[in-house]
Amino acid sequence: MHLSIAIRKQRSKYYKAFEICENELNCSDLTPFVLFFLNALEDVLEHETMVLKEKNETFKKYTKKIFEVIKGSKKADAEFLTFLAAQTLFSVDGARKIEIAQALNKSDN
Repeated sequence: MHLSIAIRKQRSKYYKAFEICENELNCSDLTPFVLFFLNALEDVLEHETMVLKEKNETFKKYTKKIFEVIKGSKKADAEFLTFLAAQTLFSVDGARKIEIAQALNKSDN
């Protein structure tokens, strides 16, 4: 989840923090706004940690299965499939040509 999405979901708290900061009695103290932002950031980090843990468990499961199915002289195939699984689960933009070539121990030309 992006920080902007987390803030959008808590829009009323966001505006309330701004309102408190702009209040003359508060003397423009930004503490409420900073605290709101830190809490939103903490929510995002907790969410991303949970997502990564789930993906890591899935990756371990796939890796184990790959190496159970592909044995012996096909170890390079298993390693490449593991690479593809990692790219599928963890990469934002997918594997680049050079990364695939490196995983296959080939030139990217």
